[in-house]
Amino acid sequence: MIRDLKLAVRRLSRSRGFLATSVLVMAVGLGSISAVTSICNEVLFNPYPFPDLDRFLIVQAVTERSNGRFGLSRPDFEDLRNLSSQFDEIAAMAVVQLNLIEGDQATAVTAARTTTNLFQMIGARPLEGRLFQPSDSLHEGSTVVLLGEDVWRSHFNADSEVLGRVIDLNGRGYEVIGIVPSSHRFPDQAEIWVPMAKEVHETERQQRGLLALGRLGPSSNRDTAEAELGLIAQQLEQDHPGTNETWSFALSSLSEFRIGPFKKTVGLLAAIVVLILIIACVNVGSLLLERVSSQDREFAVRYSLGSSQWNISRMVLAESLLLSFLGGVVGLAFAYTFLRLILTSLPPEYIANLNFGLDPAVFLITALSTVVAAILAGVLPVLRVSQLDLNTCLKEGGGQSVRFYRQRARRILIVGEIALSFVLLIAAGLMVRSFLNLQAVNPGHRLEGVLAVDLVLPSNPYSAADLRKSYYQDLLQRVGEVPGVESVAAGSFLPFASWGRSYLKDESGVRGAEFLAGVQRVSGNYFETLGIPVLLGETFSSFDREDTKQVAVINQGLASRLWPGENPIEKLLWVASDEVWRTVIGTVGDIQRVGLGGNSQYDIYLPYSQASGGRMILFAAANNAEPSLLLLLRQTIREVDPNVAIKRALGLDSALADLVAPQRTISLMILIFGLSALILAIVGIYGFVSFQVVQRRREIGIRIALGGTTQQVTWLVVRKMIILAGAGIGIGLLGGVLVSQLMQSMLFQTSGLDPVTFLAVVVLFLLTVFVASYIPASRAARVSPALALRSE
Repeated sequence: MIRDLKLAVRRLSRSRGFLATSVLVMAVGLGSISAVTSICNEVLFNPYPFPDLDRFLIVQAVTERSNGRFGLSRPDFEDLRNLSSQFDEIAAMAVVQLNLIEGDQATAVTAARTTTNLFQMIGARPLEGRLFQPSDSLHEGSTVVLLGEDVWRSHFNADSEVLGRVIDLNGRGYEVIGIVPSSHRFPDQAEIWVPMAKEVHETERQQRGLLALGRLGPSSNRDTAEAELGLIAQQLEQDHPGTNETWSFALSSLSEFRIGPFKKTVGLLAAIVVLILIIACVNVGSLLLERVSSQDREFAVRYSLGSSQWNISRMVLAESLLLSFLGGVVGLAFAYTFLRLILTSLPPEYIANLNFGLDPAVFLITALSTVVAAILAGVLPVLRVSQLDLNTCLKEGGGQSVRFYRQRARRILIVGEIALSFVLLIAAGLMVRSFLNLQAVNPGHRLEGVLAVDLVLPSNPYSAADLRKSYYQDLLQRVGEVPGVESVAAGSFLPFASWGRSYLKDESGVRGAEFLAGVQRVSGNYFETLGIPVLLGETFSSFDREDTKQVAVINQGLASRLWPGENPIEKLLWVASDEVWRTVIGTVGDIQRVGLGGNSQYDIYLPYSQASGGRMILFAAANNAEPSLLLLLRQTIREVDPNVAIKRALGLDSALADLVAPQRTISLMILIFGLSALILAIVGIYGFVSFQVVQRRREIGIRIALGGTTQQVTWLVVRKMIILAGAGIGIGLLGGVLVSQLMQSMLFQTSGLDPVTFLAVVVLFLLTVFVASYIPASRAARVSPALALRSE
């Protein structure tokens, strides 16, 4: 085989154009496989380096009253840990924001309050110091902390002397006892960890905010665990009907939890790159088939000189293997560049713990794919060589034997390539159109010229609600005086992001069945600052206090749900999260949330002066939200209280762009793959037509000699190619319809059978076929008839 490879190197080095084209085509296919293998390996097969990873499951709460999944309450978690026999360990955690105060500088850090068994359960080893022990959470107000490796390096210069030092978190001292390596960062967004002491979380069962991670016992599996959780849920519903009615538990693997709604997308990407590899193999196989067809006389001479059929076949397979190997090497470089592009297109919060790279698993899959590609690309050329007729080849010139077989095989290949490329372009077109619809939707509020500053108040001294209210009132007044600020307000969430949720009911006994709605706590100028239209009634004022009538503003969707055709003003609503009856004083327009990908929500706005929470976001509207204004806002916030940290500060339009970054990146990836398929189709069509006109040179010369014009000869070749393309597009349409139905759940305001997308792809493909076939056909039609006939 080594001798065959050396011979293949010599033979291919004499055909540099063929070599470069084939290697680049293979590189596209194998590079796509390498890139998506890296993504799948990171998010599906190896999301965390935990021992016995398949034994870990996320436990969440679900209810019949609403879609989606929720956290667990502290009492439910305790009951689950005590009653479950399928899990040998269960840990709980809650993500919170804390302020790391160093001198007069406050930095917001994401902390995870966790049970002390978490790191022992996931098999973590500290870089320095020790991890949590059970005794760390026995006493109330535990004051030890674990630093993440990133925080340790960025804030403490990777200094081992930080162990034993007391750092200020939210105005309270915590002793650093250890450093957690980045590889065992869990949850993904956590930067530091503190023990979950008894007083940290509310003890009411309706306060569901804990994420639970369980490890199955050696003899347990997911099915038995789900069955047991169902029985536990039934028992809790019987014991606590007021809070646990209709509630149960749901399990998900770590990979399912990590990629969430993008699981189908990852599967779609995997299917796409397999198709691209097949197209690449078809292309290279077609090029090899043309190459061996033009070498019939050479092979016949080799046969006559004693070479066996196996020797000739090995020589062809060696060329295919060499082309695939070189394509795999170049493809790895393509994959590395592609992965860097994907990572840079995502905001930092989306790539926590993600390390798309070319690890051993990627190299292994690429190597296996290279061998498979070599076989797929070489099978038809080898069959072609095996059917050579020695006498016919020596009698006829330049590869005219077995013409019918050659033509039929090439036509089947080109039709299949066009069909597969068409299906991929349909998928790419639907995803791009879906993302364009996502961006074009009206969010229902102002985006341009609004700055959002995410504030984190330390619990000390702001543990009391009155102190938090006083701080925000003072801050809003001070920020409103900043030059350039038109209006200022505060809200508990970004308007288009996920909100808090609460059950609501009206005073009627029929229509008032409880259901979930989004809850936003806002200051008085919120609707004016964000440009949300007020449709009926009024909004909040400074007269709304805890000792006055409890009020609320609702959106149009909620008003239509509860009181269709009626005036909702002065209607009463029960808000379960506050356990208060509130009077509706106004209705406002609907806004789109969750990356603009959801339908209109049922929303309720509560005045912060009556329903104060912890964390708030400052919104400042200005004519020109320049960076200088952001600096003035930062300075003002520090002047009011230097211990209040800014988690993030940017324009609302930029925040929205970051929120839809995953959809944008996925659309970009599929578009790149779709265009890759189109380029491969162009190469295949161009190569096919070029070979056709070479084989028909004499016929073309005769036609021109008999008076045929250049346009007539060109159209003769192009027409046959368009007929083949029509067959491929017809097959591709059937495949596109099937794929589009599978993609329907991934699309936003786009039908899987979107006629605009299908028509655009058909037109694009026909234009591509025309151009890719017209160029070589027109060049051949300009050949001198005498020269064409003489060449025969």
